[in-house]
Amino acid sequence: MPDLEQRAKSSKEAADTFRSMATINMMIALKKGNTSETDVRTHEGSATEWQQDILWSVRNSDAGGSIDCPNEYVPVARECIVVGGRSCLMRKAIDAANVNHQAEAVRLSLITQCHNPAAADQIRNLGPQALTAYLTSTAAESMGERLWVGFGSVKVDFTEARKYFLIAANHGNARGMANVGWIYENGFDVPQDYSEAKFWYDKAISHGDVIANWNIGRLYEFGWGVQMNLDAARSWYQKGADKGHAASRQALDNVGHNNPMKM
Repeated sequence: MPDLEQRAKSSKEAADTFRSMATINMMIALKKGNTSETDVRTHEGSATEWQQDILWSVRNSDAGGSIDCPNEYVPVARECIVVGGRSCLMRKAIDAANVNHQAEAVRLSLITQCHNPAAADQIRNLGPQALTAYLTSTAAESMGERLWVGFGSVKVDFTEARKYFLIAANHGNARGMANVGWIYENGFDVPQDYSEAKFWYDKAISHGDVIANWNIGRLYEFGWGVQMNLDAARSWYQKGADKGHAASRQALDNVGHNNPMKM
């Protein structure tokens, strides 16, 4: 059996259906040098300006001579100068926010924007509570995605990815919930557990995630952790298709003939 990292990178089907697939495609392109950090930042179309700046920092792993304001890193995160850069600081900011150390979360986030006074001012004006809420939800989920894929000086780390998906999930982020399910479904650095996967998929759906309908449909179509039931599979695929999910529509059209390949 191929190692976990190779499995994650080689399965096109699984990659095509992973949460936030457009973001991950962009991240992979960046890793291969086919796009720029500007493209990644621009891709966050629905985010406000300060949110885009935070997410850009989450995904910016420039280190060494490429980072801005290295003197500000020294007192709080000297190691981030060598490996991880802004992304390393954002991990620490998310960790601080997760234990409600709001002042520390703000301080670390501001260092990532030392090159961008306008963004720094917006973050200061937000207030610590609003920033903390964003860090523990959307930013944590985004951090999980980048650790899932890895690029720059940050390597693939499924255990750390699960940690940040769980932070996001525990703060109501539906995408984080679904990604925790996907980790358990595929057994990435955890024992494979279809029941646990279904628990998280159900929870994600209850919080508005659409793709998890497709995930549950597959569980029923192939009898993974549940009794095989093609009618139930059709029902779940239909729910995803009704909400515009293309893979659910395709799966619905091919129930009984879909590819059971998994990561």
